[in-house]
Amino acid sequence: MDKNGNGSRIGNGSGKSVRTNDFGQKIDRLSLQKEFRTNVDNKEAVKLADILRRCKEDCKQTARNTIGEQFNQLFLFLANEGNWNISRYGNRIKQLLDDDKKGVEADVYLLDDYGKYKVIKVTKWWVRHQSPLEFVENKIILHNELFPQTAYKLIGLLYDQGDFLFILEQDYVNCLEDVYSTQQEIDEDMKKRGFTKYGSAFHSEYYIVSDLNSKNVLKGLDNELYYIDPIIYPNLSYTEI
Repeated sequence: MDKNGNGSRIGNGSGKSVRTNDFGQKIDRLSLQKEFRTNVDNKEAVKLADILRRCKEDCKQTARNTIGEQFNQLFLFLANEGNWNISRYGNRIKQLLDDDKKGVEADVYLLDDYGKYKVIKVTKWWVRHQSPLEFVENKIILHNELFPQTAYKLIGLLYDQGDFLFILEQDYVNCLEDVYSTQQEIDEDMKKRGFTKYGSAFHSEYYIVSDLNSKNVLKGLDNELYYIDPIIYPNLSYTEI
């Protein structure tokens, strides 16, 4: 990934040039601890990531196709959990974004969870990630580590037209109509979180975060910023000493 958050997933590298330890080990350190520090219900994502990570390591040793083998594991996971179906919610769910406003990564729905509103995202893993494992690690686990206020919960899988869709649940953020976060507010908030801006992306020692704009960073009724859909990758230019 370059300084603008595009392309290669290798970070800027200013300060240190040694490649990091295996990313799976970093995920273990961050998110597989006994008590996940954000108290987010991360169990399903962590369980699936662990399965896919072992599959990836097995494929390295046997020269098998990683994506194909990860699909086999997803089929097994699906057999245990069942195929997600929107009809289970009845009339309590509706499409949140019109077709002309939704992004390419997900279909987004608003769920009335018996008085508490949730956002349901039917998400295509391949739009921004190279494998299902990378999607689970970056989109869910890293997001929950960095932005626990808007944590994702993996609630299901949907196999449709030859591919898997990941079903994510996220708390709905109440916002004042037509009151948006500004780029200056986002920049200042990310600086407080320990990130340095390079172009349009934000770098810390371990992470690169991009695609932060008023659509993906909402300004709540409490004037706090809520990061609902950032792009996150590990910063592979750094290592722990």
